[in-house]
Amino acid sequence: MKILALGTSTSSQSINRRLASYAVGLLATRVGGAEIDLLDLRDFEMPLYSTDREEMTGIPKAAHAFLVCIQAADALVISFAEHNGSYTAAFKNLLDWSSRATIEVYGEKPAIFLSASSGDMGGASVLATAVASALYLRAALADPEAIAKIKGTVDALAAALVIEAS
Repeated sequence: MKILALGTSTSSQSINRRLASYAVGLLATRVGGAEIDLLDLRDFEMPLYSTDREEMTGIPKAAHAFLVCIQAADALVISFAEHNGSYTAAFKNLLDWSSRATIEVYGEKPAIFLSASSGDMGGASVLATAVASALYLRAALADPEAIAKIKGTVDALAAALVIEAS
């Protein structure tokens, strides 16, 4: 089994990349022999989506590369960073471009959606947005979990995740 993990932030200090990495590692220990593919959102940078740009240049190679990664996976673990109550601009742009190639961005893969944020809502707003779009983008979604009000360390994230998994 191949499990793809992604934190939807371009920050080098992303707590959501750390959460996705931790969660997929925990999942892999429960699924013997699982292969992990930890994606870095910075590897999928592309111009802002517009229909004009799409008509002029087509869909960027990075969007196709992202879809290939998803297609190669058996399951997805995505931890959503929250910017002003929604997706990060970089991830939203990746979704916009990828969905122009296929609306089935998540490819009907089993998916776990997570979010961690230092904000008062703990990532709940972006998680609600992601869950609402999961059906449209074709994710077979497991119950989402927001890790509320975590202000920094991987140890705190790990402790919260272990408590939730118990």
